[in-house]
Amino acid sequence: MRVIIHTSFYLGEGQMGKWTLRLILILVAVGGWFAYDWTRESLQQMAAQEIYPADQGAPGQIVTVNGRKMHVLVKGDLTADPTGAPLVLLHGFSIGAHQTWFPWADTLAEKRTIIVPDMLNFGHSERVLDPHSDLTHRGQAALLDGLFDALGVDQVDVVGASYGGAVGSQLILDHPGRVRRVVYLGAHIYYDDDFIPQQTLASLPFGMGTAMTWNSIGGGGAAAKTCRNESRLCDHQRLLLIKGTVAGLHALNTLDQDSRLPDDIAQVTIPSLVIWGEDDPIVPLEEGKRLADALGAEIKVVPGAGHVPYEQDPVSVAQWILDFLADGVPKDF
Repeated sequence: MRVIIHTSFYLGEGQMGKWTLRLILILVAVGGWFAYDWTRESLQQMAAQEIYPADQGAPGQIVTVNGRKMHVLVKGDLTADPTGAPLVLLHGFSIGAHQTWFPWADTLAEKRTIIVPDMLNFGHSERVLDPHSDLTHRGQAALLDGLFDALGVDQVDVVGASYGGAVGSQLILDHPGRVRRVVYLGAHIYYDDDFIPQQTLASLPFGMGTAMTWNSIGGGGAAAKTCRNESRLCDHQRLLLIKGTVAGLHALNTLDQDSRLPDDIAQVTIPSLVIWGEDDPIVPLEEGKRLADALGAEIKVVPGAGHVPYEQDPVSVAQWILDFLADGVPKDF
């Protein structure tokens, strides 16, 4: 009788499970190390980069409002606007703040007195490094209301772009009578329905959220890198070098929002105009139509334009705004 001995190797289910677990642990450890090293390097670069005070190189004036230092640029005579109320431009969620309006806003300044503020944690205004009520829609609106008091301005017209449209709406709702007319440019009103990746990433622990913020919209982001040309930095990049910029953006992305939006948007009853880019990738045109319906307002769409429609068709957008806000002033623009 022959005896056949099988020498093939068999890995039992128990052993297979152990090896799978070990492999997962190894991959987690390696991934964790790379994440730690990337986070550490990003935070070191951020710390070395952010060195300037917020008010350095500010083209406008620094006004203290409710204990906060706010930067505001005024073009024209605040007491001599031809319509009786200066025009306020509220920027979107960009560290460039007032800069994002120019040179296009100079067209508006030819006809109107314009007030271009930097909201808290943007532009040359103060940086608040932790989530604070002043950073909410309600808080930013209160600061703007105080800023107008400090400037001696009773009533204003408002153009709000993206994030600025949300804060402008809060201003209208919380401070009745302050705003006479409002124009919405790609306004982010229905933010509760949107998934915003940078807010999710900003919530990551162990410094990863801050590193993600720096690498997406801070000094490590693609937009900032395009500004670098040897030792020369563009204006937007200089604002990213202000101390506390990324921590301030991180605070904005992680705070618990205090807002009357979108629930109370229909309570904005002052005359309103909605302007949108046909191909807005950030706040889709459907939201613009929804906003116009809620307000009972006219909507004007810029064909082929994205989130900043005045860049694609500056003449038409300026004309629409000036005509809508003129309120009896001759429309000779």
